[in-house]
Amino acid sequence: MLKWGSTILLALCLIVIFYTTRDEEPPAPTAGQMEIYGFDVGQGDSTFIRTKEDAILIDGGNNGKGEDVVRYLQKLGIKRLTAVIATHPDADHIGGLDTVLDAFPVDSVYAPRVTHTTETYRDFLLAVKREGVTIKSVKAGLKIPSEAARFTFLAPLTDGTQDLNSWSAVLRVEHGQDRFLFMGDAPIRTEQQLLESNTDVRADVLKLGHHGADTSS
Repeated sequence: MLKWGSTILLALCLIVIFYTTRDEEPPAPTAGQMEIYGFDVGQGDSTFIRTKEDAILIDGGNNGKGEDVVRYLQKLGIKRLTAVIATHPDADHIGGLDTVLDAFPVDSVYAPRVTHTTETYRDFLLAVKREGVTIKSVKAGLKIPSEAARFTFLAPLTDGTQDLNSWSAVLRVEHGQDRFLFMGDAPIRTEQQLLESNTDVRADVLKLGHHGADTSS
């Protein structure tokens, strides 16, 4: 009787362990060092992430700032970008990306599934076409493949509104125990959606949405 009791107890413990851990992701990779740069593009956004195997650019500043971003990348010795992320079609985020795409080979381009009628957005699309790649539509849960860190898009969770900011790609970066959250121009609407969905938004470093404006947190 004692033997059967011990067996049943062990089985119950294994079931509890299974159900409490099956949804948890394994620890994030820590292969080599990770570097994150915030490029000075004036009124706009441009962030660069480099790991042992990744060279990822998030946005490229406004029109006329692409040459600055190219120069920053060249000073860092970058010759190829593994991914370019256009968080949303606002000019102060994608304006310089056409220049960047023309200057470097790019493996992948990520952007939310929203279009715009501006010449700036058209220039971005034409540059992607010249690069010979297809835009990968960003949505919550999509990951950028990497063995050096974990890159996960948390938003958009749903289709946005006429406000292009509500389509912003939100990226969580995990490197070992270090966590970074890049909010693009995500407004309060997106922040509320993330909280209501119980998405894990804990981070050591938060890049505030919409340049810290009161339309975000």
